This record gives sequence, structure tokens and C-alpha cells, in this order.
Amino acid sequence: MTFKEARTKILDGFEAAGWTLSARTLKVPHATNPGGSIRLWFKPQAVHFTKVLFPARHEFKYARTLSYDLDIRKIDQAVFVARMVERYSLV
Repeated sequence: MTFKEARTKILDGFEAAGWTLSARTLKVPHATNPGGSIRLWFKPQAVHFTKVLFPARHEFKYARTLSYDLDIRKIDQAVFVARMVERYSLV
């Protein structure tokens, strides 16, 4: 599986869970939790996150890596989405 295929599956999962998605054609697409405080950014080979409080805005320059050893091609994408939704949907 390629990073792009894995990212597509993950973004599909976030969309089904009610998260807001950016355009998938962006260089760094992202998914934002329903409360708007957490955003996951999907670079080609990494996942980053930002956390903000209203009225601040999410900006990629402040993003931090979710994990240095996360390879979205090698994990179960559904499990990844479920864990992120469980952890961040109510933040």
C-alpha cells in the first residue's frame, strides 16, 4: 500500500466520524475534529497535529509530529482513526 492509498483510507474514516476535511488535493490535507480544536495534517510520509483554542487559527508552521515512528502504510487505518476519534473528538 502506498502512503497516498493509506491516507485516503484514513481521511475516509475521519469523514465518516464527522470530522471536517480539507480538500484532498491540497499539498498537506488535514482533518479537524468536530470541536475545531485539533487538526491532523497529513504530509506525504508523516502525520502532524495542531491544537488551538478559539479564536486562534490552525497553522501548519506550529504543527508537531504525532509520532516519529508512525508509518500509516503499516498500521490498520481503521484502528488509527478509531483511536484518534476516541482521543480527540471531544477536546
